[in-house]
Amino acid sequence: TRGEIPHAIQLHLKKLVTLSLNLPLLSIYISTAQQLRKTNSFFSSIALNMKEIGIKLYCLFFLVMTMMMIVLTQLFKI
Repeated sequence: TRGEIPHAIQLHLKKLVTLSLNLPLLSIYISTAQQLRKTNSFFSSIALNMKEIGIKLYCLFFLVMTMMMIVLTQLFKI
């Protein structure tokens, strides 16, 4: 089981890396949504909602990252 733990951590880190790579795409999506807001009021509500969701996801991402770092340090202390 000792060999399985680092493997699980590697999988988690790979997921986090892919997530961090997707964050710029999210910001691009938000900026395009903001441009749409100028043309259509219906898209404005969606754009605002997406921006709020994006910020929440970003905060959640950093929360998960810090939690993972705490878990990692605890695991390797043992």
